[in-house]
Amino acid sequence: MFALPLLLVAAAVPTKGCEELVPDTAQANYRSITQCLLDEQKVVLGPGTFLLPHGVKMPSNTSLAGSTVNGLMVSRLLLAVPSAITHYVLQVSSDSEVTSVVLDGGEMQKDETCCRSVLSLVGNTSLVTDVEVLGSARGIGILVENPTSHDNLVLRAHVHDCYYGVIFAAGLHSHNQNVVQQGLVEDIYCDAVTFAGHGQVRGTVIRRVGYACGAPSFSTGAGFFCRGNRQGGLVQSSHVSDTCGMSLDVDTCSYLDVSQSTFDGSGYDWSGNHTHCWGMPTAALLDSQMCSIRGNQMSNVRASNNISFSGDPHQVYSQVAAQLFSDLPHGNETIVNFAMLHRPNAGAWPCVGNEVINNSFTCEDCVAYFAGRGTGYAGHSESQPSTFEGNTVLGLSVRCGGNLYAAQEPVCRMGSGWPCNADDYLHPETNFRNDHCSHFAADIYPMSVLPGGLLRNPLPLPSGEVTHKAPTAKPQQSLSAPAAPRWQDTGSTPYGMVFRFG
Repeated sequence: MFALPLLLVAAAVPTKGCEELVPDTAQANYRSITQCLLDEQKVVLGPGTFLLPHGVKMPSNTSLAGSTVNGLMVSRLLLAVPSAITHYVLQVSSDSEVTSVVLDGGEMQKDETCCRSVLSLVGNTSLVTDVEVLGSARGIGILVENPTSHDNLVLRAHVHDCYYGVIFAAGLHSHNQNVVQQGLVEDIYCDAVTFAGHGQVRGTVIRRVGYACGAPSFSTGAGFFCRGNRQGGLVQSSHVSDTCGMSLDVDTCSYLDVSQSTFDGSGYDWSGNHTHCWGMPTAALLDSQMCSIRGNQMSNVRASNNISFSGDPHQVYSQVAAQLFSDLPHGNETIVNFAMLHRPNAGAWPCVGNEVINNSFTCEDCVAYFAGRGTGYAGHSESQPSTFEGNTVLGLSVRCGGNLYAAQEPVCRMGSGWPCNADDYLHPETNFRNDHCSHFAADIYPMSVLPGGLLRNPLPLPSGEVTHKAPTAKPQQSLSAPAAPRWQDTGSTPYGMVFRFG
């Protein structure tokens, strides 16, 4: 009477063992993978596409590896049917490893949670290397989901064709040490990397992102986005180009450290197909504190980025009740590269205590960097200045607020060395080289304090017909991008998914 259950158990054992699993039906693939992880703590996928009925959760102390042929990944986990059973394709627990596999949501994730993602990390001290993550136009590519997770490393991940690229969840702190390194994040519909909580991004290339954030904000997506995050994050030795929105979009955040990185190509419009991307600064710190912008290169050279196209929704480029953009030298025809800004609103966080040091700001016949009214003040009179030192400038600068420009150096002439900024000689020698536009005349209306760790938009609902096709225009690249993992399946057509938000 016990023979039948024994036969059923035996039938679930992979025919080639856990060292080289072969593709089968979706249910059989799921059973084989999970059984190998439970029984042998590891599984190696052979070449081919492994269909799945829903996501796979890896127990702690396990490993999952795909196969490669001539440096190409040839193993793929693909969500094959619409599923709301799990909110992930692969979830990684503690002390585990994943390598050399394609993770594909297949636009089949139907759960309506906050955390719909292709790759979810919920544990500690796990390593993910050489993976490709795609297929979630309504979800997240890589999500560090647990606010207590620490010491996870994602190395050489290629993330594309997702609504959000990488998200570090709210509640993560600097001591958690979760790192994405040497990655490639491209063709993302909204923000490429979101610091809802603390995370580290090192040596990563971001490009062609942000044209389709959609409702409710209908805003433009950024390379790096931070809003309401008091824990900060780290960006180092990375390159952001061709973003619909800003390369670096920081609103009401603190302790964000950005260094040795290149930011260019904001306002990218996909060969004129998305003109709502026009008018973008390269980077902005809005109502943010104790951030470090050090040793970066920022440029804005698109003629379509004059500020009239994006407007002034926060009313930060003019005195209260004055003509719009009156603090900018060319009014609404001005192009802005880097901006440090404060809203004229009661309840807005002060923009104080930041350091902007040894950067290169390039923006011909435009504003290379702009410090707005109210920056450097906590309240109307308490001075907590930000520091500008050693910055090279091609273009103009506007210095409203009350900040410090090479304050320890009494004389800065043309060609003076550090700590002088290259354009200090063009500004008043008194008042720490600030221009005469320190404060707003009044706060125009109250605003509530932003809660901690926000996304730009909630995830789009996983409903609706798939009808909107992503643009295919590819700009010529001069990026020294890391070698991206590549998927090869000689029996498939090129991946192309269409979608509609809402």
